[in-house]
Amino acid sequence: MVELLKDVVYKNHSFLIHRDSFYYNKDYLQVEWDGIDSVSKQPRRCKGRKWYLSPYMTHSELIQTALAAVLAIEEHEAREAFRYKGQAVFGPHFNVEALVELCKKESLDVRPG
Repeated sequence: MVELLKDVVYKNHSFLIHRDSFYYNKDYLQVEWDGIDSVSKQPRRCKGRKWYLSPYMTHSELIQTALAAVLAIEEHEAREAFRYKGQAVFGPHFNVEALVELCKKESLDVRPG
């Protein structure tokens, strides 16, 4: 897997395989890059989410997983950067329990009928 990922290039991102020995004892793909913290605006090493890998996955599945990781990162970054009235209203860091409250009918903005 590590050898296959050496041929994957996207911006200044690194595609790394790690072993999660604490929870699952499984390998996962994680993308890392040098970026800017969205809150502090300071440079930092950024990391995407963990993408657990099957030991039976094909080469194509691994490369497609790398693409899925990049697409998720770009969506995450877009949600942090997109602002309405100065707020990241579609931000990726909202507490899911707070979002439940927004799902009540009176919070919906839908066309009638």
